[in-house]
Amino acid sequence: MAEYYKYGRSIEELCQKGDGELQSFNTEYGKPASFICSNMAFASKIRQAGKSNVDILLVPASDWQEMTLIATKTAIVYAVENGNNIIRHTNNGISIVADNRGNILAQANYISIRYKNFSCTSHHERTFYPIFSYG
Repeated sequence: MAEYYKYGRSIEELCQKGDGELQSFNTEYGKPASFICSNMAFASKIRQAGKSNVDILLVPASDWQEMTLIATKTAIVYAVENGNNIIRHTNNGISIVADNRGNILAQANYISIRYKNFSCTSHHERTFYPIFSYG
């Protein structure tokens, strides 16, 4: 398990600020690491995932309608640039699972649906991942 504190905070966020150092760990399913929400906007921090050979980025997020599309696309681009699969789950916006080539494997638009869950099987060339389910 790893502990991660949000590096870049939004205006008026009261959470504890982290040091920006990526924490990843090896599991039987590959090497995951986490970024929180708007931390995906810091390319210099995300590059750590590529340098550390992270297999999958886990990104919990909280969006609003006007920014969810750009935040989702940005997260996918950064994941592809660093060779990572990504799971970006948001409580109010577009949640996605994408592979390291940018192919969207699952998507749910939580702005337009009432029940917030979806599942997907994802894999990496080196590793097979189990089914991820949120809800």
